[in-house]
Amino acid sequence: MLLIKKVLLRLFLWSWVLSLPITLLGGYLSYQTWQHYQTFSVRYDPNPANTTLSGDALTAIGNLRRKTLSAIERYINDR
Repeated sequence: MLLIKKVLLRLFLWSWVLSLPITLLGGYLSYQTWQHYQTFSVRYDPNPANTTLSGDALTAIGNLRRKTLSAIERYINDR
């Protein structure tokens, strides 16, 4: 019983290692999504084109993926 308690305590104390990057990534994506939505749907009112918050979220995820892969490729090619 004492071993299980020690293991669970250790897992709890190190859980921030997993949850912090996920939280930061979610915050960044939420911010980028809102900025894009506000710019193109609220400020410019693009009638008849229709933008949605979920569509802008997918765009933000795609942009983050593209930037990450580009940075990795640049790092590999510069070596």
